[in-house]
Amino acid sequence: MLTQKAEKLRKEVGSPATALGIDDAINEIKEINRTLNKLETEFSSENTRQVKPVRQFYDSKMRKIYDKRNQPKSMYETDSDYKKTC
Repeated sequence: MLTQKAEKLRKEVGSPATALGIDDAINEIKEINRTLNKLETEFSSENTRQVKPVRQFYDSKMRKIYDKRNQPKSMYETDSDYKKTC
């Protein structure tokens, strides 16, 4: 999108730096910054959305392993005895 806009400007007036005045350059920079902020926000939200199921999947697997390791070895062993042996 920005590349196409820059190419269009170059074709129309040559170099954007020489063709645009100070006010136009400031407005162009503000527009570019708005676009970059929008892209960063969209990327962040999409990244969070896609990472969430993966994180939940591995969290559940790790939780199962952790729970297995922390269970008493037999039904006759007390929790305090088990913790002493670990």
